[in-house]
Amino acid sequence: SPIQTLVEAFGNKVVLFNGQVPKKDRNEAKKKFNDDNSGVDIFLVQMDAGKEGISLHDRTGKYQRALMNLGLPYKPTDAIQIEGRIYRTGQKSNAVIEYPI
Repeated sequence: SPIQTLVEAFGNKVVLFNGQVPKKDRNEAKKKFNDDNSGVDIFLVQMDAGKEGISLHDRTGKYQRALMNLGLPYKPTDAIQIEGRIYRTGQKSNAVIEYPI
């Protein structure tokens, strides 16, 4: 699975955000990813879990954000919501968004 492959390849540099991860752990994952010094570089999020309510945009300019969506959203509004997690007013670097299908 993509999740297993990424976790095996990147270890502690990746955090998960999906319906199987408890809410407390999801909140901790957001904090770690948004902390430039945490060592977490990859935020692996399930589409429905992450399309609303999380801000992952670059606030400091140290690490540019890149979104790679492994599947196409069924609705254009879902794509806009998902892309909005890293592409926001006030971001310090350009967000890269890719759909590698």
